[in-house]
Amino acid sequence: MNWRPLRDLPVSGARCTIYKVGYGNHLTAPVDLLLFPVTDKHFIKVTFDPRIYSKNKSGPHFDTTPIADLQEAIIDTIQLELGPEAQAEWNRVAADCPDMSLTEHFAPLKWPIDPDSQEIAVEDAPNRLTKLA
Repeated sequence: MNWRPLRDLPVSGARCTIYKVGYGNHLTAPVDLLLFPVTDKHFIKVTFDPRIYSKNKSGPHFDTTPIADLQEAIIDTIQLELGPEAQAEWNRVAADCPDMSLTEHFAPLKWPIDPDSQEIAVEDAPNRLTKLA
């Protein structure tokens, strides 16, 4: 959920939130992810997994704003500089595919994923995205 492209890096990257499924199929424990490539075969995954144990059904017993603010401050300081080889590879790919921007919208995936039905899931993604809006 909350898919959005990262714009402040010299490569395409994305940010999203995943949720664990708790008792009774309730979404719990949001985990924020930042994902971006560092080679043509390797990605960096930065995970923010705040553990808030002092809560009840209505939410935390305290203001979690400082936690969220700290997370955003950390994200805002992330920088990436491409070395000569990585920059050359990026330039080569950019020459073949000038618009390397990531999609602004990414529909939620159905889990668990059935590898045999992925073509159908990809084709149906715009319909699922419309239902979410």
